[in-house]
Amino acid sequence: MNGVARWLIASAALGVLTLAHADLAAATVPAPPGTDPSATSTSGPEAPAAGPLAGDDESGAPVPAPAAAPSAPLLQIPTGCPTPPIASVVFVGRVVAKDYRVARYQIEQVRAGSPTGYVLGNLIDIRYGNDVQFLDVNHDYLVGAVPQGAELVLTSKVREDKPILGGNAVIGLTEKAVACPVIEDPVRTFHVDGSEIDAGMLKGLSDDKKGIVLAFAKPIAAVIAIVLALAAIRWLFTAIFLAARRAAEADRGGRAPRRARVG
Repeated sequence: MNGVARWLIASAALGVLTLAHADLAAATVPAPPGTDPSATSTSGPEAPAAGPLAGDDESGAPVPAPAAAPSAPLLQIPTGCPTPPIASVVFVGRVVAKDYRVARYQIEQVRAGSPTGYVLGNLIDIRYGNDVQFLDVNHDYLVGAVPQGAELVLTSKVREDKPILGGNAVIGLTEKAVACPVIEDPVRTFHVDGSEIDAGMLKGLSDDKKGIVLAFAKPIAAVIAIVLALAAIRWLFTAIFLAARRAAEADRGGRAPRRARVG
């Protein structure tokens, strides 16, 4: 029994010594030539070698960046179609004053373009011509303007341009072989919400009750005055004619008795 125990102890001791010798041998194995002993192995594939940086060729010389492609408009205008105007400045402003053709705005917000060269402080003048009558002082508007004329004055309009001579009503006047896109004219003035400004014939009288009354009363009064003047002239000539006739009859009546006595 004691012999079996001694044999088991000896076998276990021999196995421990064998494992310790194997670990010591693995720790003292020299690294292969050309390798860094301090390098640690990592699992997975090795990272590829970095190539030349963008903008450099294989020799390291800088390579010029490719030229940017030219920009194009959002909507292509076919050949033969009229080119739509482009607003130089689009802003929201309040009308502070106006005369018979120009409105002066106080700019509240610039939405596109630049008013540089036309603005003084935050005031800017826009020429409308006859359309200025449809604008109200102390009201806000959305204005698209472009310089026009020899003086390059910023110009806008309220009413949409109508085709001359009826447009397509005249056969062959504006007919084209291509279909032209319908583009809203940006050089116009709208309400701030984008709705059109009332440009009716009675727009100037809608807020002026006295003006409405006078607009109808003046022509009627003029017609009555003309009729009365013509009637007065007729009565005058009639009175003159009757007076002359009576005078002639009285003259003939006074001469008749004298002729009787002479005979």
